[in-house]
Amino acid sequence: PPRITGGEVAVPDTPGLGVRLDRDRLLAAQELYEEKALGGRDDAVGMRHLIEDWAFDAKRPCLVR
Repeated sequence: PPRITGGEVAVPDTPGLGVRLDRDRLLAAQELYEEKALGGRDDAVGMRHLIEDWAFDAKRPCLVR
């Protein structure tokens, strides 16, 4: 992690602020995401816990009912 010296953080000169991606693990994560079809979400069950009879409406904020 970056060190704070004299109230400042030295920023690395390398691209990505010194973060290096493991491309093999990134590809594996993408394949798992696609395999499990995680692209869609249904938060209705969780929202109904907060607001009874809640239903999705793209034109209204979720907590305004």
